[in-house]
Amino acid sequence: MLSVYASVVQVSAASGRAQGAHPGSEQVVGSVEVLLRTVNQSVTVTRVDRGIADTGIGGWRFPGWYAAGLLLAWAAALVLVAYGPEPWWATRAAWTWGLLSPAAVAVVPLLLLLSGPPPGVTSAGVAGRRVCGGLAFVLLWLLGPAVVRAWSG
Repeated sequence: MLSVYASVVQVSAASGRAQGAHPGSEQVVGSVEVLLRTVNQSVTVTRVDRGIADTGIGGWRFPGWYAAGLLLAWAAALVLVAYGPEPWWATRAAWTWGLLSPAAVAVVPLLLLLSGPPPGVTSAGVAGRRVCGGLAFVLLWLLGPAVVRAWSG
């Protein structure tokens, strides 16, 4: 369902170079497929008519309904933090920082699974120590990008 992609616009003549050019983008006149195959023979070129419902983020393409589902889950998580019961493992501010950070893709399922008390514990008790908003901000916005860079090389 998900695939990595690169968008390419092919221009048939040098006069069309300026149309639709993005700053910093490389422009090729002629067949892009031929150019890519001269660079690497194992390149697979697939010509696809992109539908209006296709969406892409960060080099990943998925159907439009998938993006709508992700947006709906994110909005539901935000409403749960704002109007739901007091979260157990972290404060509302910490969950909010997580939902507003690039890590929201991981935070939304964590919130939906871990925001309540652990199994066997009634929610009437005091939650105890929780991750506070300031610590969540530092972890998600300051340390998080450094960890991702270290893992990705």
